[in-house]
Amino acid sequence: MRTVSVRISSERKYDIVIGTELLSDLASIIDLRPYTQILVLTDSHVAPLYVDRFLEDHRRFRITAHVVEAGEESKSLAVYEELQRRLAALNFDRRSLVVNIGGGVISDLGGFVASTYRRGVPFVNVSTTVEGMVDASVGGKTGVNLGPYKNYVGTYAQPVAVVIDVATLRTLDDRNRVAGWAEVIKHGLIASRPYYDTVTSKHPLSFSDSELIDVVTFSCELKRGVVQDDESESGVRKILNFGHTVGHAVESLSYQHRPLLHGEAVAIGMVAEARLARGRGAITCDEYDDLKARLARCGLPTRIPFALPDLTPLTALIGADKKNHGGRVRWSLLSSIGSCDHDVLVDDGLVADALREVADVP
Repeated sequence: MRTVSVRISSERKYDIVIGTELLSDLASIIDLRPYTQILVLTDSHVAPLYVDRFLEDHRRFRITAHVVEAGEESKSLAVYEELQRRLAALNFDRRSLVVNIGGGVISDLGGFVASTYRRGVPFVNVSTTVEGMVDASVGGKTGVNLGPYKNYVGTYAQPVAVVIDVATLRTLDDRNRVAGWAEVIKHGLIASRPYYDTVTSKHPLSFSDSELIDVVTFSCELKRGVVQDDESESGVRKILNFGHTVGHAVESLSYQHRPLLHGEAVAIGMVAEARLARGRGAITCDEYDDLKARLARCGLPTRIPFALPDLTPLTALIGADKKNHGGRVRWSLLSSIGSCDHDVLVDDGLVADALREVADVP
């Protein structure tokens, strides 16, 4: 078992506990006794796998489960309101606890619900997906989507703990495991070339549990350092958005065609944004081609798998990205393989060239 300690301030700190077979022993990792009651938030995929067992293992506590439909559609204001009303009906007080068991949708949604109910109740993230383990469950970003706009409504709110049990990945389907690996690769691209080489050295499904613990620990340590320096994304934390400006736009558009998983869209976004870095001379043509080849070998898409009439739908969503200000798109772009700059301004023509690299347009 590994522990990564996050210290936002002397008063705000928590541990990320990483290992195997941790879910049944949560009460020994997190002291649940001080809480007046506990709500377990999960989704329809995860509930039958883990939640009945979790409720049975922790039945000595006053505990209730709430299940939402699996998928991005649950990251909505309607589901957020439904959960707020559920907490009120339970007479949830400010000494109660929300336990989010699931992937990125659940930790984003549950963290937002907890951080705003009665102006804030504590929450724990128990992650069951690769994406959640290395990204969504760690760092305190919470929120829901506003129509096609990803994560437009939310807060920065840190959990009281994060529990990562890599054994849960055994029940995750191959497509989701591979898609989540895009966030792992991203961490190498923006912060460590050796890590990038390691995590692209073989197919994501070939990593053993012990190797997965190493991978997740490195990614959590990377996020820990970034978040401690910049909790509210005013500076260096923006590098974690590499691949997401285009990726979020692609993900939103995909719902009208063939829905992509978040990591699949981010992989396509990383190709487009690496093309921007190549156009600026930050990486070489060979490095760019090698990046695309590595993503493909890992089973990740490198082009948008549906046709667009032109680039307008993409550029409109990119222009509405929540990170923009002053009417300009602010990019997080590679300065080399293993490092990243943020708040980069790019010529519109270079952006169009990069989008044509990943988009099927006339």
